[in-house]
Amino acid sequence: MARYLIALVMVFATMGGGSARAQGGGIEATVSGQIEAFRAGDFAAAFGYASPGIQGIFQTLENFGMMVRQGYGVLLNPADMQFLNAREEGGKLWQRVLYRDVHGEIHIFDYEMIKGPEGWKIGAVNRVEMPKPSA
Repeated sequence: MARYLIALVMVFATMGGGSARAQGGGIEATVSGQIEAFRAGDFAAAFGYASPGIQGIFQTLENFGMMVRQGYGVLLNPADMQFLNAREEGGKLWQRVLYRDVHGEIHIFDYEMIKGPEGWKIGAVNRVEMPKPSA
């Protein structure tokens, strides 16, 4: 099983083009900054990394925090994170990030990154479904 997960991670790591560094480096700082804010329990700072569109959808820190706790709990305090590939798709820039939770389980998310006057913001976060190992 461990070999399967390592192979799977290597496949995800090599999929697609370029890295966030090739896109200006601010992408990694934005995603890492939000994760550090989550770790510190600073939802106001974490909300500041969200795009105006996301801020408009959730409107309040309470709504944003509830959404994160209910659907993205691993992001609150991951044991480890690794930036994988960045890619352009449909005119949008997506950054893939691998997280390992405190139990050693792997979670992969795609971040839609939006460049604005204040730098990179997070426009969406989508969980990437992991293929099930075959028997």
